[in-house]
Amino acid sequence: ADVTEIVTADELTLSSIPKDAVSANIQVEEKMPLLDLLYCMLVGSGNDAAAVVAVHMDGSIKKFAERMNAFAVSVGCTNSNFTNPHGLHDEDQYTTARDIAKILSHAIRNETFAKIIGSKDYVVPATNKKGERTLTTNNYLISRSVMSLYYDPRVTGGRTGVSNNGARCLAATAKQGSMHLISVVMGCKNVYGSGGSISTFGGF
Repeated sequence: ADVTEIVTADELTLSSIPKDAVSANIQVEEKMPLLDLLYCMLVGSGNDAAAVVAVHMDGSIKKFAERMNAFAVSVGCTNSNFTNPHGLHDEDQYTTARDIAKILSHAIRNETFAKIIGSKDYVVPATNKKGERTLTTNNYLISRSVMSLYYDPRVTGGRTGVSNNGARCLAATAKQGSMHLISVVMGCKNVYGSGGSISTFGGF
């Protein structure tokens, strides 16, 4: 798709996202360029943005998931089944670190994708429904905005995730000299200190 295309969010798509899921606060009938939706999805962790993009691309989440699965097979994935575009829990949805690495190694060749997942923040211009909003990545390997403990200048991008049972996941890209690297970790737990605060973020 052309990233300058204007996409309109519909009520049915937005209502499919659980109220407690992370969102970019996209509104019904909000109009936004596809590029801004991709930033909402990949920098702002917007599950709502992922659903809106999927419906724009294929007409429904079901049809988009079917194409996702066909694509996964085409890049060598053997242990994945996707039922939605955002990764929220579904009993029939599963994947492996190896398959995610295969998908990421293909996706990172797209310059637009690589730029987005390497962005520390992004300002979404005002739309017909909302004023300007600022997105900030929660990938602490590339950003010091929340904490500097995990920052590593070799890391060029990545996406975090949290499973239904609270386990942390991270798919990241890095460059060391002329070597390009991909790291995928899944099922990591946070470590809590004696006062109940997080002392180690799982995944980083």
